[in-house]
Amino acid sequence: MPPITKTRLNRFFRNLFLSLVVLAVAVLTYDWLIQPHLEYISSMEQKKKAIQQLDKSYAELTKTVAERKKELAGLQQKFAQIDAALFDPVKANEFFSDLQVLSEAQNCLQNSLTFLHTVSAPRTELSGAGGTYITARRATWNVVGMYKDLAVLMNTLQNSPKQVWIDSLSIRPITDSDMLSCEATISLYVIYNKEERFNE
Repeated sequence: MPPITKTRLNRFFRNLFLSLVVLAVAVLTYDWLIQPHLEYISSMEQKKKAIQQLDKSYAELTKTVAERKKELAGLQQKFAQIDAALFDPVKANEFFSDLQVLSEAQNCLQNSLTFLHTVSAPRTELSGAGGTYITARRATWNVVGMYKDLAVLMNTLQNSPKQVWIDSLSIRPITDSDMLSCEATISLYVIYNKEERFNE
């Protein structure tokens, strides 16, 4: 091994110093120029992933909303069909008030109309309808008439735009007369909102 000379030593330190300067410049360049760009690119990749995830979530939510809208439309259609068959409280009272006129129009005579106040009358709460409920209103209706007229009267009741149920029907002959006595138990269903009071 050759002896270490001062010139060689100086060259070694100078090369070492230059190497350290180059290394320091490289590190500073990396920290100042390259690292921020790498962080920016990494941040953009994370944002891109987040946007893709949001797009996926948005697509799933859009699909779910479309399905829910379809379900809601079906439920609204079903409710409209059911609601068309139900009476509101005012129309129910009008219906019972108009029974005498209806019987006279079919050449029958109304003897009596007795409302039935039963504890067992169903009252069905509609879930999610804010206090809306359905209940049955029943009455016993006694009319007198010829068989043909009574049949037309009962058919008229059954063919009304709102659903009217004839729960029971009893026809008896009247002594010394061609007329028949008809006693029918009539039910109809009334939809109430929470603001309305149940007054029979």
